[in-house]
Amino acid sequence: MVEIECGGKLWLKLVNFSNSRGKGANNHYCDGKFFIRGSDCDHRFIICLDTINGPQNTNVCGYGRWSTATTFNKNSITFGSRIGSSPNPKTFSFNRWSGSCKLKIDIYDDDDNRDDYVDYMAKYYFKYNPDYNETTAIVTTLSLSHRVRMTVQIKVYCDPDYYGRGCDIYCKQSEKYTCDKINGAKICTTDWTGPNCDVKKDACLSGPCQNEATCHNSMGSYLCVCKEGYTGLQCENEIDECASFPCKNNGTCVDLINNYRCTCPYGYSGEDCDSLTDLCKKNPCLNNRTCVMDPNDVRFHCECGKGWSGHLCGTDVNECESNVCLHNSTCENTIGSFRCQCTDGWTGTQCEEDVDECVNVNCYGNSTCQNTNGSFYCSCEAGFSGQLCEVDVDECTSSPCLNGSICQDRINGFVRDCEKGYTGLKCQQEIDECKGNPCFHNGSCYDLVGAFMCFCTASWTGHLCNDDINECDSSPCRNGGMCVNTNGSYYCQCSDAWNGPNCQSDVNECEDDVCKNRGVCTNTDGGFICTCADGFSGSKCEIDINECASFPCLHGGVCEDKINGFDCECKRGYTGKLCNKEIDECSGNPCLNNGSCYDLVGAFMCYCTEGYLGNVCDLDINECHSSPCRNGGICVNTNGSFYCLCPDAWNGSFCQYDVNECDDGICKNGGLCKNTDGGYSCMCADGFYGATCEEDINECIQNPCVNGSTCLNVIGSFLCQCLHGFTGRDCSENINKCSPQPCYGNATCIDEFGQFKCVCPQYYEGPICADVIEPCKNISCSYNGLCVASNNSGLCHCHTGFRGKHCEQQILPFQIEESGLVCNGVNEQFVIYLDQKVTSAVRKEIVSRVKHLINKYAGYGVDSLDIDGSVEWLKNNQGDTVSNVSLSLSINGTKVCGENLEELRSLMTKGESDFPFKLYNGSIAGFRQPEAIVERQKMPKEAWFKDNWYLLIIAVGLVILIAIVLFVLLRYNRKKQRHVSNGQLYMDNTFQWQPGHGAMNTLQSLAFDNDIYQSATPEHQLTFRPQDKTFPTDQAQVEEQPLGLQNDIYQRATQEEQDNLMNSNFANFEDAFQ
Repeated sequence: MVEIECGGKLWLKLVNFSNSRGKGANNHYCDGKFFIRGSDCDHRFIICLDTINGPQNTNVCGYGRWSTATTFNKNSITFGSRIGSSPNPKTFSFNRWSGSCKLKIDIYDDDDNRDDYVDYMAKYYFKYNPDYNETTAIVTTLSLSHRVRMTVQIKVYCDPDYYGRGCDIYCKQSEKYTCDKINGAKICTTDWTGPNCDVKKDACLSGPCQNEATCHNSMGSYLCVCKEGYTGLQCENEIDECASFPCKNNGTCVDLINNYRCTCPYGYSGEDCDSLTDLCKKNPCLNNRTCVMDPNDVRFHCECGKGWSGHLCGTDVNECESNVCLHNSTCENTIGSFRCQCTDGWTGTQCEEDVDECVNVNCYGNSTCQNTNGSFYCSCEAGFSGQLCEVDVDECTSSPCLNGSICQDRINGFVRDCEKGYTGLKCQQEIDECKGNPCFHNGSCYDLVGAFMCFCTASWTGHLCNDDINECDSSPCRNGGMCVNTNGSYYCQCSDAWNGPNCQSDVNECEDDVCKNRGVCTNTDGGFICTCADGFSGSKCEIDINECASFPCLHGGVCEDKINGFDCECKRGYTGKLCNKEIDECSGNPCLNNGSCYDLVGAFMCYCTEGYLGNVCDLDINECHSSPCRNGGICVNTNGSFYCLCPDAWNGSFCQYDVNECDDGICKNGGLCKNTDGGYSCMCADGFYGATCEEDINECIQNPCVNGSTCLNVIGSFLCQCLHGFTGRDCSENINKCSPQPCYGNATCIDEFGQFKCVCPQYYEGPICADVIEPCKNISCSYNGLCVASNNSGLCHCHTGFRGKHCEQQILPFQIEESGLVCNGVNEQFVIYLDQKVTSAVRKEIVSRVKHLINKYAGYGVDSLDIDGSVEWLKNNQGDTVSNVSLSLSINGTKVCGENLEELRSLMTKGESDFPFKLYNGSIAGFRQPEAIVERQKMPKEAWFKDNWYLLIIAVGLVILIAIVLFVLLRYNRKKQRHVSNGQLYMDNTFQWQPGHGAMNTLQSLAFDNDIYQSATPEHQLTFRPQDKTFPTDQAQVEEQPLGLQNDIYQRATQEEQDNLMNSNFANFEDAFQ
């Protein structure tokens, strides 16, 4: 079978099989003779998986074919995990699943008999939707039966990454999409979109980057490029420049945006407090001692060394007080040092060194001189003594030799001459001559002083028991036995009839069954006698008598000699003891199916009835060879006949009649049935599918319900459970939550998808604007400040000399100098833009130049000025770098702020020599001023309003007065224009103002049309068109009409005069045509 790498698998498992009768297709026992049953059948199976319309044989197998190994001698089989070498279950691969298959099985009796065929069975398997993997696939059990029975299990599933009814839709899950388990459709993951999920979403659309960072889309993710001073995935964290502890020597670090400032302790300076004063420069230490600066402190110390002490090493140390002289020596103190007078045996600066006396002493012989503290001693070699080891020691003085031995002195020892029988260093040990057992052949040894004695066992003699005694000299062997002498004994070699140590006992040969073939044995002295049974002869009855010698078998029978007899193997057709009887082969009627038998010599002949043939009329004539069954019917041969197994769609003796399946209402759920030859087809109603429209389509798979609603599949359709705020079959219709009006009072309701939002009027809040806001209810303004409601909150308006959220801060009355650099405002930073990239070094130069400007033009000392600043890099419309520099200024510790701080800008334009940096006044591409800067720009105006609110009232009054004057003039001008007969003028938003033509008219359009125009309201006059006889109500029509000038004066003008009119101020309309 060829394995296919894609598509799906058919999984088939053989469960059990039964051939209860143990017969083949010919109705004979598999391994018997005729009607005699032998052993069980040896079954082999051919499994064929074919398409549903395949032929009724196992030769064509569209999905695969499996020929199993033979299961021997079993009529009932329960299949295990393997059948022979093949696994069970077995899988068959396919490219595309058709929704069904036909299981066909041939069974054979696999032995050497000629009738091997057992049975054929077939079964249909329908599975319109294969499972999507092996683990979850549903197993179906099929039972097949005909002459035999068999149970199998089957399931069908798609290969990994294949989906659909045919397992022919390929979908490989990736990071971009997952696969729908039913139809294999691609379901895009969060970061991907498009028909094939290959379009990466722009992750920057949600604005994830904070603190004005630049967002770059990157394959479905994003990358935030942070401004200096910020970090984090979304630039959400301000960098703590103090985290690296840049301030040295315990300096205090103050974190700034993209910078830091160090406050240094006493004795240190520098931007990082890393500079200190060298106190050792003038070497304050006395007596040429070394000065060393402490590495971790603003201090020094003197390394005095020996003899001196004190902070500056000016004090002499009396070393004698610490007993520096050792071994009872006398100490004498000196300036910066000391001197020791040593006792005998010692030397050195502190008498710490021992004098080695062994240099001048010679110890006797090989003795060794050992020096000791203040003295010495001689370590003598063995055998000597005395101070210098000059005396030889006499070791015999103590009489060490025992048992009469003689002692002789030697250097460092002695020698002994022991008496016989003694040994040892001092002759103290008696010698054991029996040690090692000198006596042979288990003789016993007795120790004597200087000698030993052996006591020998029987058969041995001599001093050491090593001489053998010859026992054969006394002729101990009887009955002709031969004596053989051995070391310490003897033995007798007896004849076969005698035994015993001395051949004195008769051997009973009868105990060994010496007589063969059931002969009777009688023992005699030195021998035996055998009495033989019938048919045997010889001394031991070992000869068989041949009864075939007389040729007793007749008719050519072969004689086989037996014990005390013979057997005849008769030729075919004869029987009897001597083959003297002829056999009747027709006895028992061997011819089957009413066949007639004719006896022959050694054989028989059968005359068969019609419909049978064979030697015993056992073979049925197979009418199926002529294929009588039509339309796919399976022909089954029977004894003397046949029948057809028709498919479900056909019937009749030859399967010649089509079955009208539509008569049984086979199409379900309102499906329309159409009968066809050999089948039918169902036209399913909406919401159903399947061969008989039995399957309900799950419309929810296509996600028809929108706006977060829940889809419920129902028979033939679906229902959507809509979220609040939506309606319609698919929940796509938005319910107008603003009708009826849910918002309180004059609030504006805004309808949104699934919800509504109330825009509250001033001084109202809450989800439906039902909560009244009292801005000043809980606000207390100090120093008689006045609380004023503003934008739903209360603000304190402070009297002159006070400020703060609640007017709680009193403003210090700083003196305002002529330069205007010190003020009482609240804006604390000054912002400039420079046409260059400002680095850290340039920022320091800017600070230095600003200090110089203030010193030069305002008279403040440089040391009284404290300036700090930060830098932000931006891009102008040409893509060049522009630096945003923010500066803060303090004079003598007091912040300079407000509009006076803005006076710095005029100082920066005094000249390039004073401020050599180019100020930038152009546009910055896509730049949105930081809210902090915008707020700083607002704060001086708000502070001005607090102190000068009465000026605002005067200004508003002047504006109203001017408006009244303009209105009177306009009315006068309109009356004057009525004298222009049928004069009409219209202009739309395309009017372009040109330089030199006076102020630009800002009205969207002007219209003049005598009585119709004059009778209109001011709102309608603004939308009037020259061709209108009535005023239009559709504003869109007004905006789309072209420019038209139909006044008679205009029509009579030349082209040049008309062009001048288009470019002139409409206030000069009459003058243009006079």
